[in-house]
Amino acid sequence: MTSPSLQKLSHRTNVLLLLGLTACLPGRASIPEDRILEPEMTALRPASSAKDALELRIQPIQARSHIQTNVLHRTLEGEIQTDPIWTWSVSPSLYLNQALDLVASSDAGIRTMDTTRKGSLRIELLAFEIQDDEQGPWAQVKILARLRGPDRQVQTREFTERVAIQGEMPQSLSKAMGSCLVSLSKKVLAETKKLLR
Repeated sequence: MTSPSLQKLSHRTNVLLLLGLTACLPGRASIPEDRILEPEMTALRPASSAKDALELRIQPIQARSHIQTNVLHRTLEGEIQTDPIWTWSVSPSLYLNQALDLVASSDAGIRTMDTTRKGSLRIELLAFEIQDDEQGPWAQVKILARLRGPDRQVQTREFTERVAIQGEMPQSLSKAMGSCLVSLSKKVLAETKKLLR
């Protein structure tokens, strides 16, 4: 049987491999490197899983079809526009996967598994954008989470996280979106533990 620490390492390795492979897809070479962004996520200290940790399978994240590598803006009128300058290095769903893995690895109350009947988390990425309003621009991530426990019952929750974009672009956007992803992941996993216990 694979140890929990090796399972977490394997999951992390798979995410990093996906990030690397996606960055090598055709068409990326035509975009100047200084226009390609990545969210800046704060490193978290890994924790060993407790004996009574929730066994959880985090399924591959699905994203709405309009969420690609383009940086998106949502105007005051609700219209979605593509940023003419900046682009993400990979699909935002992979960033969210990375953030969930970082948070899960630092939480002794969660043991991520490739297969388990104890609990599963399926996420659909609904929004990954800059939202403009009267108070200024915000980094916004919105998801729909479906939680399934050992009783096979599915509970659905919607989560939204917003962080103000302050300072010069593009560093301010990278920092705000990274903070947004980590904060959202903490909320999702905290709610997952509460509902599936």
